[in-house]
Amino acid sequence: LPFSWFGYRTMPFWVLNGHSEQQPRETAIDCRYLLRQIIKLSVVFYIATKLPLTFLSFQTDSSMALNFCTNFSLNITAPYVTNMSMTVCLAGTCFLNKININMNSIQIAEEIPLQNHVTRLYRLYNRCSGRYLQMYVKAINARGKSKSPLTLLKVETDCYGGRVRIQSKKFRKYLCFNRKLRVTARYNGRSENCVFVERISENFYTELESASQKGAFLGFNSRGLFLHPTMRSREPHCFQFIKEEQINPIEEFRGIDYGPSRRIRSRAKWKKKNHTQPNITLTPQLFELLPAFLLTGQNASHLEKETTDEFPANDHFYGLVNFGNTCYCNSVIQALYFCRPFREKVLNYKSQMKKAGNQKENLLLCLADLFHSISTQKRRVGTIAPKKFIGRLKKENDLFDNYMQQDAHEFLNYLLNTVADILLEEKRHEKRISGGHKVGSKGTTDTVSQTDGFGDNASSNQTQVKDKLAEHTWVHDVFQGTLTNETRCLNCETVSSKDEDFLDLSVDVQQNTSITHCLREFSATETLCNEHKYYCDICCSKQEAQKRMRIKKLPLILALHLKRFKYVEQYNRYTKLSYRVLFPLELRLFNTSHDAVNPDRMYDLVAVVVHCGSTPNRGHYITVVKSQGFWLLFDDDVVDKMDHINIEDFFGMAADGSLQKNSESGYILFYQARDI
Repeated sequence: LPFSWFGYRTMPFWVLNGHSEQQPRETAIDCRYLLRQIIKLSVVFYIATKLPLTFLSFQTDSSMALNFCTNFSLNITAPYVTNMSMTVCLAGTCFLNKININMNSIQIAEEIPLQNHVTRLYRLYNRCSGRYLQMYVKAINARGKSKSPLTLLKVETDCYGGRVRIQSKKFRKYLCFNRKLRVTARYNGRSENCVFVERISENFYTELESASQKGAFLGFNSRGLFLHPTMRSREPHCFQFIKEEQINPIEEFRGIDYGPSRRIRSRAKWKKKNHTQPNITLTPQLFELLPAFLLTGQNASHLEKETTDEFPANDHFYGLVNFGNTCYCNSVIQALYFCRPFREKVLNYKSQMKKAGNQKENLLLCLADLFHSISTQKRRVGTIAPKKFIGRLKKENDLFDNYMQQDAHEFLNYLLNTVADILLEEKRHEKRISGGHKVGSKGTTDTVSQTDGFGDNASSNQTQVKDKLAEHTWVHDVFQGTLTNETRCLNCETVSSKDEDFLDLSVDVQQNTSITHCLREFSATETLCNEHKYYCDICCSKQEAQKRMRIKKLPLILALHLKRFKYVEQYNRYTKLSYRVLFPLELRLFNTSHDAVNPDRMYDLVAVVVHCGSTPNRGHYITVVKSQGFWLLFDDDVVDKMDHINIEDFFGMAADGSLQKNSESGYILFYQARDI
């Protein structure tokens, strides 16, 4: 095996190749033996790296290919396992290999022959919506929760990575595409329209392509609504899923040492030459034995001396322990903590729950406990281990129940939506107890107007409300804004507008540009023509149209996500766009609608989540925050003071690559309104 196979990833699949010099008659026996050795080797590789193999191939000199297909049937709840199972397909025959692991050896305990037609229970997690695909009798969306029975799907397949049929376990309807490339649910799933081809993309995400209509992929937008396949080139992550197979829980095994995380330490120029960091390898076993005071090292003492006179006494700056590639979580938590309105709401929730005597553990309460623990520390600088929060996060969502690097933006989206769901459920519970009316559901508003332009004051006020007004919590009060999508038919000049709420804005990036330019491009007018023509209800036909987005309601905290990870179809993988994008310390939005609320609102930059590394899958997350006019850098458990001039180090690489050799670039920006 080449050494790079263990440390670097150059293909969308991990590939293991072997060659046999035996005679063809003996090859079958040797291949069978080597196949078992490959299985054992792959288990060792998984335990060492936490990166599952998705495809293995073994080929003899007689050109007989022995392919066995994807991934381990795993449900890891800890960094240690005692057993696992792997499906192996050899020459059209599939076997379920049950593997036992002990202190001294890895044994294949049992091989169970399987039929070529295999049915398993799955849940499909959509990357864009942060929720699970769920099927009703007629409706299909990606808004389901992890424990909902509506999200259980029976997946019929010949082999992983091949042709599959997806059926709702509860309603027994199949997921299908119709001729108009719309997703439907049918009782009869024998048609080719109900067969999907599974594609394994970068990061082990699954994409489902219609077997009957090439290029028609299944996708859902950030609100969990069906997304037309033509949008895949613009929003590729919305067409990606993670399979979560329903298997028996695996008993925790504490005999294997889990090594240090392979993260990239920041080496930016604000680091002092004589400033050394404590070299501690923090394994889960070691953490159980370490008292809290040992986690406050030289870094904390050094920073505390610098901040004694400059910072207010009630400010606290605590690093967070990395539990194995949890930097994506630590960086987002630090950014949210220094968003003052959000922190105050979370701490207030903690006090309310304490007064009410409601201490039922959920993700919000764990976050509140973490914020409270930081804000009530006697020392100003130190380190805290978010063990309770990380443990709860892994229990609630299997996506984060592993030791692989995750996307910080996906985690932010999941966290905010989960907190909002918890608050809404508590609100409904209070209304049920008090006998009040049931809370309405989230909806959208469509407006159709006869105008000469893009709907200024010539509206005929023909407004139809499809659903009740959206439910609001303090999460929405802090982060939610409103976009208005205006479409003007070029034939009859009719303008239709649709409002859509957002918790963060995702904008495309280009080389040597700025956030202002990115937002301007976000709201640029787009012409819909050819196969993308707009169906006009007035003309009753498809017509050419112009479409643009405007911001109707500005949030208190504006979270801007820079889309630095781009899917390249030629290489079938994601690449990082380390473009140099300038983001100002002060921001005013100019792409607002004519009826925008508070359009002159000014924002100040308070936090930046930075991605370090040249590829999406290998890297590290850090956070830069502003507190009382000073800037600090949080790198997991390390906290450093920095000058505001060094913010430009996170703009990204210049076209010639002369700047930012480590490719440390801003990924999520948090702007706080001044008029709070």
